[in-house]
Amino acid sequence: MGIAKLPRIKDYWSSNPMLGNDKVKRTMARDRFVDIYRFFHISDRENEVSPNDPSFYMMRKLDPFMSCLRSNFQMHFEPYPHLSVDEAMVKYKGRLGIVQYMPNKPVKRGIKVWALCTSFFGYVYNFKPYCGRRDKLPRSDNGLGYSVVTFLTKNLSKGHHIYIDRFYTSVVLMKDLLKSGIYASGTVNTNRKYLQTNIKNVKLADNGSSKCFQCIEEPNLTCTVWKDKKEIFLLSNGAKNEITTVKRRIGGNVSYATCPKVIADYNKYMGGVDLADQYRKYNDISRKSRKWWIYMFWYLLDTTVNNVYIIYSTTNFPSEKKSKTPLDFRMSLIEAILKEK
Repeated sequence: MGIAKLPRIKDYWSSNPMLGNDKVKRTMARDRFVDIYRFFHISDRENEVSPNDPSFYMMRKLDPFMSCLRSNFQMHFEPYPHLSVDEAMVKYKGRLGIVQYMPNKPVKRGIKVWALCTSFFGYVYNFKPYCGRRDKLPRSDNGLGYSVVTFLTKNLSKGHHIYIDRFYTSVVLMKDLLKSGIYASGTVNTNRKYLQTNIKNVKLADNGSSKCFQCIEEPNLTCTVWKDKKEIFLLSNGAKNEITTVKRRIGGNVSYATCPKVIADYNKYMGGVDLADQYRKYNDISRKSRKWWIYMFWYLLDTTVNNVYIIYSTTNFPSEKKSKTPLDFRMSLIEAILKEK
């Protein structure tokens, strides 16, 4: 249904040659599929608790399924050195207490999912839906951003470098990640705790100019300030003070400007979650439903297929003359599942 989208589910069994799908008809009867879809559940309803129960939280129904996916995502793929943490959005416009509005995202309204993805390919290594205060995320006195990053990276091996935005970045987080053997770089708000006053008051005169500040107690911790259109502050626990050049396009003209390498790397590696969202939406299988958790199930299923495709393409491409596209792989996957019946 993600490959050939039709207005209604029953259209796949239509006798109209412009709508009906012979493969679907031969695989399963329409009424059987409709009944399975109607009564589909992902958890034991006898174990459900009342919303008034202190142990209740919105994702309880999906928890066993999500735990299974997390362990498999991390078991079957060794991530590349560079990863990024950001928010993914699951489109949902119904009334639900955990729905978020994020105007800067392509999907502006829906369920927010914290995700740790590889900067290349967009492999989802770890994830956690946001459900407010009752979401079973281990909370820290250092803020929500700190708690999210430490949860997502808890099973990440040493030597990786993660990229985060200003919502997560703090001096305490950078120090604690370094103690765990994980490098990190992230834009930072100048009003963050423990950030020195002389850094907060930096004003650079010319575009392309920069300054780098080093922490005396923690030499690996640096704060780089670079002026593009305005000052950009970036905190890092594993970057050197190196300068490179970046391309700037103004109108039809191309120019080059000097830029600290740590900021150029940040722009290069920060887009892993956006890349995962892009690949997931190419052939997403989501359908309208009255049940909100079905939308999360579609998201998890599409994410799983995308992750499997990444594993397949990175392990089989050298032995193939031509790599499969995500669509080709999805069709091969469907054929393989149907042959097992």
